[in-house]
Amino acid sequence: MPFGGSVGALRWNPTASVIERLSTYGCPLVYSRAAFANKRRKLCHCPVSASTVPQSQPTAATQTARGRSRSRALQWHKPFRHSKRAYITCRSTVEQYMQGQSDPVVSTAWLAEHTQDVAILDVRGTVKTQLRSTNSQGCRLEMSEYIADYDTYLEGHIPGATFFDWTKDGVDEDQDIPVQLQTDSDTFAAEMEAKGVGTDRPVVVYDSGNGLLAPRIWWCLMYHSYPAPLILDGGYAKWVEEGRPTDLAEPCPLTASPDVQQWHTGCKTAQKPKLQAQEPALSDAQSQSQRVYASFQPKAQPHKRATCSDMLKALDAQEHGTDLVILDARGREQYTGQVKRAERGGHIPGAVNISRKSLLDKSTGLLRPLQDQWEVFQQAGVDCSGKGSQQIYTYCNGGVASCSLALALHRLGLGEQTANYDGSWNEWGNELQLPVTTGDA
Repeated sequence: MPFGGSVGALRWNPTASVIERLSTYGCPLVYSRAAFANKRRKLCHCPVSASTVPQSQPTAATQTARGRSRSRALQWHKPFRHSKRAYITCRSTVEQYMQGQSDPVVSTAWLAEHTQDVAILDVRGTVKTQLRSTNSQGCRLEMSEYIADYDTYLEGHIPGATFFDWTKDGVDEDQDIPVQLQTDSDTFAAEMEAKGVGTDRPVVVYDSGNGLLAPRIWWCLMYHSYPAPLILDGGYAKWVEEGRPTDLAEPCPLTASPDVQQWHTGCKTAQKPKLQAQEPALSDAQSQSQRVYASFQPKAQPHKRATCSDMLKALDAQEHGTDLVILDARGREQYTGQVKRAERGGHIPGAVNISRKSLLDKSTGLLRPLQDQWEVFQQAGVDCSGKGSQQIYTYCNGGVASCSLALALHRLGLGEQTANYDGSWNEWGNELQLPVTTGDA
């Protein structure tokens, strides 16, 4: 098994159920059992802990950015330090999130207070569009490019945040359609654990502030039954606008091992982690830096993800009087077919257009109050009473923007009735045998 980088002893940690190779500073390379299930068998290299790095050593951000041209990413920067209670106890409000009792949308003030109690994912990126041609009827053909903005992350992010590449992480790369959800639970769990996301604490996801990508990752986590995925309202833009602290260093995504957690609590019965005789002795500071994978216990919920076959069945059921509604989260021009980002323009027959931007406050970019969102869905024919059994399908171009609708419906109590069509128009618009409607019909 190839272990690169640091030197040190290889050992099996029975308490944490991981294989560890201790680095020079006592922060180990870790390979969890969940990672063994990953067909790619990736090894997570835990960066050196801030508490054990001599002042002359580069930070994790410097090491990761090596070879990059951006000078700002190469600058020395003091790492963000978690307190000892960071992975041990949660405040009552955080525990409520873990029990699914609260709104999944949190404010910057809430995150500032609970930064050390949650995992944080930075999912900044964009969908870049480029005009390719315009036909005689004025219909514009556009090309979309999906971009993860890692360079911007290196230039500054919320302290403790781990970067999440929405074009690769949690994505089934074997699919021809881009950015399709990885539905294999073991593979998805291994990738999330490597990001420090476990079911022992909530995770907060934030994007640049336009509200496009964070709901997508929220939906991916919901599909795999993560108990408390949260979204930062206003994203990174609002965080910076309020003058809150940012960081350059990439944090270690691994959490403290159970035996180290007990030691940190000061429990009288707790013992310091014991090393095998052949291993070099570690100082107290080095022992405290020992970390392992977070534990993510996934369970797929297929009813939250619709396929092309499901959409065809839905159209047939709708013709026979079944109470269901199909919601198109794209802009009006794409809905009518005036703008195409696939072989064909238009929309799925019977779909109602609710642009994801209609759920945002135009002046602030924040989510509109739930009452306002309720009225938007009610006008579109969605039964928001919570007493019916109406099935709801959402879609867009690539199954991303439609997750904003899925989030809103979840907050209105309709999450179990909602399925997101993952392939969306990237699939439907390029399959010539599938029905399409243009205009406002």
